[in-house]
Amino acid sequence: MLCKINYDFISSICLILTLLFQIYFFVTNFNNTRKSESVKNILQLNEYFNNNKLWNVFSKFQNGDYINKNLRDFSDEEKFEVFEYLELFELAYEMYKTKHIDKEIFFKKFSYRISNFQNAPIVQTLINEEPWEWDTLIKLIIENEEYAISNQQRFD
Repeated sequence: MLCKINYDFISSICLILTLLFQIYFFVTNFNNTRKSESVKNILQLNEYFNNNKLWNVFSKFQNGDYINKNLRDFSDEEKFEVFEYLELFELAYEMYKTKHIDKEIFFKKFSYRISNFQNAPIVQTLINEEPWEWDTLIKLIIENEEYAISNQQRFD
């Protein structure tokens, strides 16, 4: 006699496979939606960073104009622009921490900019004189350093 087919067992297996497929589809779709939202948020932040005033600040950090300049050497307008620039990084970091921006996308996009300004005397003075005002920026710099170290180890 041939094996007796247990239809209840086969039906249960089919139901389980169907549920697993639906869960997989939901999770995949959810992750794709999050990535899409993350990219959209990065693009919006990029628009803010690329406005003329903030692009000017970025350029001055990148080319070294602000790297060796002390806080007392900045005009009030320059200080305001630097504050605005740093606060935008704090906002971007908060968006990353609340999962509005993907970690890899965030650090691939902004890590080099953070590295450009983190050791500048003006930034160090602000952090040292009022650390409670810049606690988010401090966390961002620390996490950026950890990210840079972990990425360096991946490529070594």
